Amino acid sequence: MNLFQFVLLGISFLSIYSASFHMLTYILYRKEAYEKDIRVRNFKPTVSIVIPAYNEEKNIERNIKSALNQTYPVEVYVVDDASTDRTKEICEKYSKEGKIHYFRMEKNRGKVPNVNFVLKNHIKTDLFCVLDADCFYEKDTVEKMIPHFSNKNVAAVIPTVKIFNPRNWIERIQSVEYFLASFLRPLVGLYSGIHTTNGLTMFRTEAVRKVGYFDERDLTEDMDMCMRLVGKGYKVVSEPRAHAYTLPVSTLRAFIKQRRRWNTGLVDNFFEHICVVKRVPGMKYITFPLVFAWVGIITGLFARMAYNIPKSLIDFLETLSAINYDLVFYIKEIILPNPTFVRFNMVTTTMLLSSAIFLSLLSYSITRLEKRERFKKVINTPLYGLTYSILLTLAWLATYVFMIKNGRVRKGWTHQT
Repeated sequence: MNLFQFVLLGISFLSIYSASFHMLTYILYRKEAYEKDIRVRNFKPTVSIVIPAYNEEKNIERNIKSALNQTYPVEVYVVDDASTDRTKEICEKYSKEGKIHYFRMEKNRGKVPNVNFVLKNHIKTDLFCVLDADCFYEKDTVEKMIPHFSNKNVAAVIPTVKIFNPRNWIERIQSVEYFLASFLRPLVGLYSGIHTTNGLTMFRTEAVRKVGYFDERDLTEDMDMCMRLVGKGYKVVSEPRAHAYTLPVSTLRAFIKQRRRWNTGLVDNFFEHICVVKRVPGMKYITFPLVFAWVGIITGLFARMAYNIPKSLIDFLETLSAINYDLVFYIKEIILPNPTFVRFNMVTTTMLLSSAIFLSLLSYSITRLEKRERFKKVINTPLYGLTYSILLTLAWLATYVFMIKNGRVRKGWTHQT
């Protein structure tokens, strides 16, 4: 057995272990993770929704309406990051009607400084949500997240995030990816393994101020905030019944650019908060080992393929040249007597088994938890299984190049990062 086969076995056993572990966790703790109903009488904290926006004329009105239409009373703050489109006009309409607080920055500074500006100068409520302008809530999302904060140790609650109206192939892949993340997050939360929030999370205002607001130099400020909150002894939890939507990136280039930032932020925050990781068993023994094991194995496999495919292609062309490009002879005398592609050994069997377990788990979780549009997501599952590892590898290769090129210099992220 050569090194390449050992790598394949590593991927297979990791897939089987990961899928089996989470499936067993789901079976044993399903009610606690997904069906636990938290009801607290006379708990009515005040809530604000902060919406950072830049050139969001296509999305901002739907975004604002989703905030204003919540079944729980909220104050809405929109921070316009010097938009050059109709964002200002749309926001001013709601501001003049007294429905929102609207602030327009003179210079483009990026999302994080603007969120901090509102938090430091205007937010007086007990809780606040950061609602990215390309996202929106269902009408009862805020109401369903609030009960968790009756526990004073809870500093952040993450809703279930879905891709809104996926159309092309890369958007459909993201729809499965986001569902898988939302399915796993409540399970990960059982062993305190949640390591990041997102752009729709609700926070305890006092807790965020205690840890020093959002880091304006961090490429993934939501991950940094999560790690700092956990480091101070707070809990970050997930509420699977609170649903929210986000617009996906629509092109391969945008996908790679987005994931490059996420991946760089993951590595930066892992080393920045290594002391937190070491203190939290869920992060130390499960979350980060699985993440980095997958990254190492998949990129290693891709490197092996990148080496072998050109070599195999050259050998193939040389063979065809030697037989005067007689494809019939090639198939009859070379391919048919040596059907290596149908040989089932331990490696291929384990690969097929691991893929079947993973895709079965994903399809099962969709049919059990996704009441709406389950058929579309199940259909998209094979597409996800066939292409996601390639996209992930391309994103990590771009990440390696970015990190080598920039070293440890981080300037935070703006809309152009």
